[in-house]
Amino acid sequence: GRPVLWSAMGEGEPTLNLENVAGALRRLHRECVTNSRCALSTAAPRPSLLRRIPELLAGVPLKVQISLHAARPKVRRLLLAPRGGVCADPADVVREGLWLAERVPVEWNVVLVHAVNDTPEDLRALLDLLPQGQHVKLNRLNGEVGMMRPSPNREEWSYALALAGLGGEIYDTDGADQGAACGQLT
Repeated sequence: GRPVLWSAMGEGEPTLNLENVAGALRRLHRECVTNSRCALSTAAPRPSLLRRIPELLAGVPLKVQISLHAARPKVRRLLLAPRGGVCADPADVVREGLWLAERVPVEWNVVLVHAVNDTPEDLRALLDLLPQGQHVKLNRLNGEVGMMRPSPNREEWSYALALAGLGGEIYDTDGADQGAACGQLT
């Protein structure tokens, strides 16, 4: 049958509880469905923790989705830690994410928000930060969050990413009717 996808996302930041999350994913893979795949979604607040993933999840078919959302530090902090929480510099996240990508598949998530992180400057910063061959998922912002609105620029970004040798996938997240899922930032 079709493989089952087990995901560690939406329950808090998995890398800050990595041993328990890895144990749960290993157990689900081993005991529930042998043809399962696992996805771990992280904003990488402490990028060095990404280095533990291959060891802790060895033998588990895994994809890691890194929520980058902005290549400029100030913008990323605004989106991921507006109340002053931990938010790593995008360059550190990418450096550790690229190390991880040599060991397990990695996708980079970017939720484009109108007039916040969808400007030409933001696109240029992302193109400068990620090397060719990386896969970027351009997620839709689910509904309006406070003053934030979905960006109309996802197709333009997808085209620019493709021209730069990056995979730019336009991805419509689940949960739009709930104001939830990956497209919900705050």
